[in-house]
Amino acid sequence: MGVSMRKFASTALLAIALVMGGTTTSSAVSGATTQAEDPIVTPLHDVVCSISIDPPSMITGSAVGAYGRVRCNASPDVAITSIQLQIYRNGKWSNFGTGVDQATTQPNFGFSDTAGAAAGCFYYRAQMVREAFHGTWDTSSATSGEQRLCS
Repeated sequence: MGVSMRKFASTALLAIALVMGGTTTSSAVSGATTQAEDPIVTPLHDVVCSISIDPPSMITGSAVGAYGRVRCNASPDVAITSIQLQIYRNGKWSNFGTGVDQATTQPNFGFSDTAGAAAGCFYYRAQMVREAFHGTWDTSSATSGEQRLCS
């Protein structure tokens, strides 16, 4: 996840914490300060999400891409989802291209990552990660199947 997405998530979480946190009040007459009781927040339901990713494919003669989907039973309060192509070279998997981040709370959506294909034949895969907040933070992730593609 990119730095800007982490900053967005931190800012959103801070805003939620401030709205849900306790407040301090003071009495002008007595000069006393009292602490209001923190509210107990219980989510009405759990948000359960699943991720699926198609194996990468050649989307043109010179570009590779992978499409992933998120399906949830409800919308989280804050969510960040990333998809990243990977290539197997020199005996290891490494990120390929720039990856794509989506900051959406939609319960059902899909998006893709594409990049110019490397010259020759290589194995590709994609990874997708969703970090979401609905009462607590949760992370879900999935990795697509590997696909040998030639350009």
